[in-house]
Amino acid sequence: MSLVLADVRIEARANLRLALPLIAAQLSFVSAGTVDAIFAGRLGANELAAVAVGANAWFMVLVMFMGVAMAISPIVAHRVGAKHSPETIGHFLRGALLMAVALGLIWTLAHALGNRALAESAEPRRSHLPHGP
Repeated sequence: MSLVLADVRIEARANLRLALPLIAAQLSFVSAGTVDAIFAGRLGANELAAVAVGANAWFMVLVMFMGVAMAISPIVAHRVGAKHSPETIGHFLRGALLMAVALGLIWTLAHALGNRALAESAEPRRSHLPHGP
């Protein structure tokens, strides 16, 4: 029985060592949301609502990218288990990396255009100002 317990401890330590970066990433994401809520809450209800909507929209995109990235590992494991050649597995990985970079660039462009549109909509319009001296 103690041999089984020792094996469980070894596996648990190995899993924890692999999980620590993921735990840190999740804690940092939650911490950032908490800090955003604290700061925005001091400004007012509308500002807090805007931060909440923005955080949820950002999280939705983040989860989409995570899903794409997380799908790569089981696909590679399946191909390795099916004895595919290293060349075909490498070809798949290069394609997946290219897709990830392309999605990242598209998201960066969308983010930049969205920021520009928000900045322009926040500027006062001169057409609404009274004319004259």
